[in-house]
Amino acid sequence: MSTYHAIAAVGQAIVDLLEEARPSEFPEAQFAVIKTEDFARPMQTGVSVYLYRVAAVRESRPPPRIDPGGVLTLPALPLRLHYLITPWSADAAWEHVLLAWAMRVLADTPVLSSALLNRVHTGAFAQPEAIELTLEDLTLADALSLGRHAGDQYRLGVSYAAQMVMISSSVTIDDMARRRQE
Repeated sequence: MSTYHAIAAVGQAIVDLLEEARPSEFPEAQFAVIKTEDFARPMQTGVSVYLYRVAAVRESRPPPRIDPGGVLTLPALPLRLHYLITPWSADAAWEHVLLAWAMRVLADTPVLSSALLNRVHTGAFAQPEAIELTLEDLTLADALSLGRHAGDQYRLGVSYAAQMVMISSSVTIDDMARRRQE
């Protein structure tokens, strides 16, 4: 099970994957996790990773678990993370090249291993854990929301979902019982 550092670790792992695969024809390209305000201050050339939605995976709620010490803890929180991968360049053709290249890299490595996920946030994921990246279509609601976030200028980009991110709990069943009695 992953810790609460997992969300940050997934975005950074996507950036690390792209940086490592950078071909020599993009020596100046930047790769970064961005936030909403960064759409107003775009990078010159590169690819951004923007977390635009976090969704609970209701159909996959796990039962309480027993930790290695034999203590019963609350169930993990299953999440699906939705990212917009956006190419940036002064030249439209280069944006298309960057986007196709990034999509190919992500298609070639659709599973992010715990080794990659734990590079920046050590211990965010347990050793056998992995996260699957899948290309997805943007819903109309998400496209409209992203348009509001990015300002008046439409940006070319593709959406990926990272699943299943399971945020573990450190709260035990006994802790919950004590809280209810208070």
